[in-house]
Amino acid sequence: MRHLDDELLKASVPLAAYVADEGLAPQTVTDLVEWGALAADPTHDIHQRLPDSDVLFTWTLWVGDEARSHYDDDAEVELDAALALQPGVEEVDWMDREVFHLAAPTLCRDGVVAAGALALLDDRVRTPSDD
Repeated sequence: MRHLDDELLKASVPLAAYVADEGLAPQTVTDLVEWGALAADPTHDIHQRLPDSDVLFTWTLWVGDEARSHYDDDAEVELDAALALQPGVEEVDWMDREVFHLAAPTLCRDGVVAAGALALLDDRVRTPSDD
């Protein structure tokens, strides 16, 4: 499991192809964290479950507007799937455009934010699907 170490905080998050020509600059993980575009809080409703699942969602991950240009909704791997691949994340429910519930009982707040950063750094969240 990863935390927000210096290497991860300095990492530049590439832009998605659909905004590449708009003159936007890629942001670092530090930028996204400082702007509040990548943040985690304990889930308020500890009884939140997916249908037919016993998994409790322990964290809410906020991926705000400033992070939106770094992933594509029609990507090869959608952002929720990239989050689910991170160590310590058992299940993900993408509630709306900016809110994800994570079942990640072994992760601390920094670990959850690091999981979000690593998901955004996964090139597959920017690679258009072949569908």
